[in-house]
Amino acid sequence: MRLPNFLFAFISKLAKIPTFKTIIIWSLTHMPFVLPLKPILKNSEWSAFRHPNPIYEFHLLLLPRKAIETLLELADQDPLLLKSLLLMVNKLVEDFQLENQGYRMIINGGEYQDFPLLHVHLVSGEMKKPTQLQENDEK
Repeated sequence: MRLPNFLFAFISKLAKIPTFKTIIIWSLTHMPFVLPLKPILKNSEWSAFRHPNPIYEFHLLLLPRKAIETLLELADQDPLLLKSLLLMVNKLVEDFQLENQGYRMIINGGEYQDFPLLHVHLVSGEMKKPTQLQENDEK
């Protein structure tokens, strides 16, 4: 399911307001079923979904199942959390046969992080052009 850009932008803006940020992060980590997305893979620490607004030909989103806002906070967590992430990425790379075509793991931070919950993008293929993104919004 693709979220309309206006809805995605609205939720992202709400998430920057402290009260809403707390509610949204708590909801995502304790009630992942509120996401209008079906997980493709879950383990005890992470959930993987198809990105609701993909900008690559192949674009997955991995979310921690506990409230971690940034990569810096992840570094302070139990090292098993990071190991769990890498094991999940390995499984997804195998399941979707990405090894031969190439893939990237992207973690945005600071000004580049548009949502205040740590999330990892697993992408492959070309980035879509702005005209392709607009066409997807119209569907």
